[in-house]
Amino acid sequence: MITNATALTMHPEARARLESLSARLVDGGVRAFLVGGAIRDALMGRPVDDFDIAIPAGGMDVVQEWAVAQGRYAISLHETPPTRRVTFDDGMVVDAACFRGASLEEDLRLRDFTVNAIAAPLEAFAGDLARRLVDPCGGRRDLRLRRLRQCSPRSLVDDPLRMLRAFRFIATHGLRVEEATLRAIRERAPEVTGVAWERIREEFFKLLAAPRSYAALRGMDGAGLLDALLPEIAPMKGAPQNRFHHLDVWEHTLDALDRFERGPVPAPLSALEEGMGTYLARNRGQGIPMVALLKFALLLHDVAKPATRSVDETGRVRFIGHEKEGAEIAGRVAGRLMMSRKARAIVTLLVAEHLRTMHLSSGGQPSTRALRRLLRRVGEHWMGVVAHSWADMEASRGPARTERQRQRTARTLVTIVEFCDGEEHAAETRAPLITGGDIVRVFGVVPGPVVGRLLRRVDEAWTDGDITTPEQATDYVRMLLREDAG
Repeated sequence: MITNATALTMHPEARARLESLSARLVDGGVRAFLVGGAIRDALMGRPVDDFDIAIPAGGMDVVQEWAVAQGRYAISLHETPPTRRVTFDDGMVVDAACFRGASLEEDLRLRDFTVNAIAAPLEAFAGDLARRLVDPCGGRRDLRLRRLRQCSPRSLVDDPLRMLRAFRFIATHGLRVEEATLRAIRERAPEVTGVAWERIREEFFKLLAAPRSYAALRGMDGAGLLDALLPEIAPMKGAPQNRFHHLDVWEHTLDALDRFERGPVPAPLSALEEGMGTYLARNRGQGIPMVALLKFALLLHDVAKPATRSVDETGRVRFIGHEKEGAEIAGRVAGRLMMSRKARAIVTLLVAEHLRTMHLSSGGQPSTRALRRLLRRVGEHWMGVVAHSWADMEASRGPARTERQRQRTARTLVTIVEFCDGEEHAAETRAPLITGGDIVRVFGVVPGPVVGRLLRRVDEAWTDGDITTPEQATDYVRMLLREDAG
């Protein structure tokens, strides 16, 4: 919805900070303008916590003085043009940049998309900005049409990352890329790989974290942008599957992602609602929430199927080991995107374990021992494994997938949820059978890796039901140490 009035919706503390910045700039004789996302989101009636400010050359000293007065630092982002960022603990971000041209209008015409090339005087931010807008590229009209259009033919040339950003705005703002801009993206898609992978990662995971990422990924695929960024997916397209599937590998992948996005907690797993929301929102480093990592894992969960496809003597199509090979490929892709070690480990875990629940359901209801082994393998990410498995199952609707099988898998997933949720709550109050301090004190083991290994072995034995009391744990450690010595 595009509003007629243009008022910034923000936290009172953010308003007070902007007022102080505006006053300082006015006192310093600097004419400053709010530009970009703040104006765009105000026009769309969305709350604002990121503020882009454009100032004439020579005005940056005033911004730096204001940052110091706020007890913050003005971090240098670029020198051409000079750009400084000031961040606050509550999430507010102020980016100040000198005009990229000789005037404000020239600066706006050099921006990426028309909806981001609207400005208003900073001193007017507290009121209705509608009558003070500077809009040389027609961005307000494009917003009304929910249309994303490049400011000029050089927009994508100046920064090829803008091609990816275009689809991010589909995911975050529900905009559509107009045809001329889309045609330009198709022509230049391979150039996106010339951008620093850190910048690509940041933009791509913002897209995946958004509620409409499926539509954006579809658009990227049609424009050739996904193939440029993720060449590993090309063999998935048109790759035939077995009779458990109604779609080829790539279409199944997108269908699974779409199903997860539309319903991360299906009705049979409603007990997960609150916990899943917390789990998916958790930041996993580099500003990437868990929901984006899970979608990324879904995107790559069957990436090794084309390479592992085989047909046995009965004509049965199989993909033996595709989850393990897929995890290796996913790890390499994550490395190329310069993802953190922690995020990379989560993605590879989800891909490697995406068949685990299906295996558990194949022999009837899983035993307590099997469930404990699952929890030990995946830890806190049992929620991600369950959500992934459900979406994967629902996207597999081939003639060999019977309703009976589906119900059996669904019952297994409910059992996993009940068990893992109960175990997590029990673990919060359950005392360990033996601690590292106990091992050091009783057996004289030097603190270090050996203690950690012994504790893991005790945990495995407890998981398997071989030990259940502190006395048994002590005897088990004694046996392990004897084996090591002998």
